[in-house]
Amino acid sequence: MGDTGNLILSWRSMTMLMACLPVIICSVLLLAKQVEESAARILAVTLLVSVLSVVPQIIGFAGFYNVWPGLTFFPFATDLLLGPLLYLHARVLLFSAPLGWRKWVVVPGLLQIAYYSWAFFYFADYEAKWAFSERFHVPFIVPAESILGVAFMAISIIMIWKYYGRYQVYLQNTQSDAVGFDPVWLKRIVMIAVIAGLLFSGIELVGLFKDLAYTTLFPVQVLIMLSVAWLSIEAVWRLDQPFPKLSETYLVAATGQRQEQLAQTGALSLEKWREEGTKIEAEVIANEWFLEPRFSLQQLAKLMGSNEAYMSKAINQGLGVSFNEFINRLRVDRAKQLLVNGQPLIQIALDSGFN
Repeated sequence: MGDTGNLILSWRSMTMLMACLPVIICSVLLLAKQVEESAARILAVTLLVSVLSVVPQIIGFAGFYNVWPGLTFFPFATDLLLGPLLYLHARVLLFSAPLGWRKWVVVPGLLQIAYYSWAFFYFADYEAKWAFSERFHVPFIVPAESILGVAFMAISIIMIWKYYGRYQVYLQNTQSDAVGFDPVWLKRIVMIAVIAGLLFSGIELVGLFKDLAYTTLFPVQVLIMLSVAWLSIEAVWRLDQPFPKLSETYLVAATGQRQEQLAQTGALSLEKWREEGTKIEAEVIANEWFLEPRFSLQQLAKLMGSNEAYMSKAINQGLGVSFNEFINRLRVDRAKQLLVNGQPLIQIALDSGFN
C-alpha cells in the first residue's frame, strides 16, 4: 500500500476519462456564459457533479484504492444532488418567478456530502473506515441513499417533463420562433434518465439470480456519460440567447384562474372572436410585423395596445391557430410571393422573417 508503482492507467479508466472530458469542457464553457447565467451555472455544477459520481470508477480501475485504501469515504457520492440540480436548472431556465423555497431541495445532497466528508476525516485509518462501513454504513446508509436517490431523480424527471410540455405550449402561443427557443436538452435529460433507469433495473434484476462482476456496470456508465456529453454540447450550443420565461400572469391565465378578469372577453361570441382575429391579422400584415424574426405575442399585445391573454384568445378562437402558426403562415405566404422573383432560397427565407 502506498506504492505508486502499482497504479495502472487501464483502458477502462482511460475510456471513462475520455467520456467525461467533453462534459468537463462544456461545464467550463457554461460557467463562462454571459446569457442565462443562473441556469447555465446550475447546469455546469450538475455536469461536474455527474463527473464526480464516476470518479471512483476512474480511479478504481487504475488501482488507486489498492494503493491508498484510505480514500474510502472520500465525498464522491452525489446521488442526492443530481435530480434536484436538474430540476433547479429547468425551473430557472423556463420560469421568471424566483426559486423561493425550491432552492432548499439541494439540502439532502449537501448533507450527503457532509456525511461522507465527516466519515473520511473522522476515522484515522482505512481499517477503522472499513469497520464503520460494515457495521453502519452498508446496512443503513446505502439503502437509504439508494431509495432517496431514485425518488429524487424520479420526481425531478417528472417535473422537468411537465415543465417542458407546458413550455412547448407557451412557445407555440407566444413566440414566432418556437423552435429557436426549444430547450431540447431537457428532453434529452428525461430520455437519458429513463433509459439509464431501465438499464440499471435490468442489471439489478439479473443480479438477483447470478453474481455479477464489478465491471458489469462499466459499459452502461460509459454510455450514460457519452449521452451526458451529447446533451452538454447541445446545451452550450443553444444557450446563446435569453429564453422567454413562463410568467405567473401567463400561468394564471392559462389555468383558467382569471375568470373574473377575462369575463368580458370570454363572453364574446365565436363570430366576434373571428372579427377580432381578422382585425389583428390585417394589422400584422399591413405593418409587416411578421417579418421580425423573433416577433412575440408580448410585442404584438404592446403594439395593439392590449394584453397577451386577449391577443392569444383572439388568435386561437378567431383564427383557429396558435400564435406560432399564425405568424409562420404569413411568412410562408410572403415566401411564396418572393419565389416568382427568382431570388436565392436563403435570401427568400430571410426576407420572409425566417432566421
